[in-house]
Amino acid sequence: MNKLTTTSKIKLLDNGIVVNKLFTASAFKEAYIVEQGLELDYMCKGEEKPLLLDVRLTSGATDKIRQMIDHNRFYSAKAIAVLVQWKIQKVYLTFWSKVIKPSIQTNFFVREKNAMNWLTTFC
Repeated sequence: MNKLTTTSKIKLLDNGIVVNKLFTASAFKEAYIVEQGLELDYMCKGEEKPLLLDVRLTSGATDKIRQMIDHNRFYSAKAIAVLVQWKIQKVYLTFWSKVIKPSIQTNFFVREKNAMNWLTTFC
């Protein structure tokens, strides 16, 4: 199942993992975060599922990624793997998540394969 929102492409994979691929920096605006969250809830039909949040195409600033996770608009997410572009982002965000401890188990990756492997433990 695939769905296109204003700022992202969302698909539900056969293994139960939901992929939300952001394609514009506008995806970090509150209204679009809410839109993505609602679409994810609709696709998951109220079930919690592992979520791959791919922000590599957005060149999203690290603080914007942090705010998106901190807002917790992804109610149907059982766990979130965030795919970032640079290792330095991963290091910073990993440190931040250990200090803040988001309400949903969250991990940060540079490689999609590693993110998918981590998410399969939540399927």
